[in-house]
Amino acid sequence: MQHDTIAVIDFGGQYAHLIATKIRRHGVRAEIRQPEDPVEAYTTRDRLDVLREADTIIMEALRRFDLYDDVWQCPTVLVPLSLTDEPGETVIVRPIRSQRAMTATPVELPAVLVLVSELRDQVLGLDRITALALDVTSKPPGTIEWE
Repeated sequence: MQHDTIAVIDFGGQYAHLIATKIRRHGVRAEIRQPEDPVEAYTTRDRLDVLREADTIIMEALRRFDLYDDVWQCPTVLVPLSLTDEPGETVIVRPIRSQRAMTATPVELPAVLVLVSELRDQVLGLDRITALALDVTSKPPGTIEWE
């Protein structure tokens, strides 16, 4: 998968093809991927350091593009799942907007932030990170916290 392609991860839900179609309408390549089997991983100092670095990169980008105050929460998650042929892990970002935490909607990020190569390259340049994903789940059906 090229860096200029957005991978839509199909975990068996009904929306993967719809999301990929909407992405393609913006002139961006979208590829539907089935996730590989996750690898066994434990909470270690090294993994926490990588997660902290990824979170710092994401939060700085939200501030730099004046989006930080529009986002109610933005979990940055490290998942032991590779979306490429290389062994590694995926960083998942989930910016959401909410008033009282009873419902939440994903924050629509401008293409300049989603596709900016500096941000992408910084995250993918972290040790053992092979993919960067954007979670667009709303609440309901999802929760605000990433599970």
